[in-house]
Amino acid sequence: MNVTNPKSEKGIDASGLPFVMEFAFGMTDDEQLRGQHIGLNWSVPLTNPLQDNDFDLGADGTAFGLAALLARHRIHEEDRVCLCLHLISPRFDFLDRGKGSVKL
Repeated sequence: MNVTNPKSEKGIDASGLPFVMEFAFGMTDDEQLRGQHIGLNWSVPLTNPLQDNDFDLGADGTAFGLAALLARHRIHEEDRVCLCLHLISPRFDFLDRGKGSVKL
């Protein structure tokens, strides 16, 4: 797999808590690596935890969910793309009791 510049961003969220986002993007022919791979505090969630978030695209409007955000940039699940995203925070704001969705 050819990974393009893995990145890490650190900051403080709106409630004053520190966070770290680590992400990498790559092209692959391996079927098992394709798609979105998301982790929360070194754990793999059962579903996509970013499926219920609105992403502000400025003049281009809003994308609802990570899949819609990627689609707006012409990246689709059937593409040869691997997106890895790891979110680290002392506390997440979960949107459901099963901790399946996180509010960013």
